[in-house]
Amino acid sequence: MKQETGWVEISVGILIGGVILSGLGYVAMQVNNLNGRVSALEALQRANLEQRVSAIEINIAVIKALTTRVDNLSARVIAINPTSGRIVSPSSGDVVSTVFNYEIELRNPDETKYYYIANRIGGLYWPKARINLQSGVTTYTGTSNEGGSPPGGRFSVVLFEVDTAMHEKISKWLNGTDFPGIQIDGREFASVDVVLRK
Repeated sequence: MKQETGWVEISVGILIGGVILSGLGYVAMQVNNLNGRVSALEALQRANLEQRVSAIEINIAVIKALTTRVDNLSARVIAINPTSGRIVSPSSGDVVSTVFNYEIELRNPDETKYYYIANRIGGLYWPKARINLQSGVTTYTGTSNEGGSPPGGRFSVVLFEVDTAMHEKISKWLNGTDFPGIQIDGREFASVDVVLRK
């Protein structure tokens, strides 16, 4: 009887061991399946991310190409319709007060440039006002002044165009407290010689 009980215990032990091993094998198989799914999901996410990055790179290339074409077209438009300007008033030879009105015409302005009215005495300029461009507007009016004592009362009213660096220099000068004449590196469109009223 004892011998049979031993066999039963061994059989039960083997059976339990088999069940445990079988369960561990099942768990291991599920872990492997889960790892496989995670790897597949990661690969899918990586592929989606690579597709998105590729699409973004294509969009960037398209935007760069379009920007280049727009720049080329803008250059052509400027070449076809170059900026032009003239001073309508005062006219050359006019006698003006220390404060006087001006009127200018400015056509096809380059929106990357800046436009100013200045008084010129000799080779130096005294900027007076920036022309604030407005879409569709070609005529601009404003008030200028001459508070100095130009030789013989004679000076020129000038319309000119400058780049960003020169614009910054002029802006700093206009916001200063001392106003010596300055050199201006820019494109002069028009000038009229006037005389200051005594």
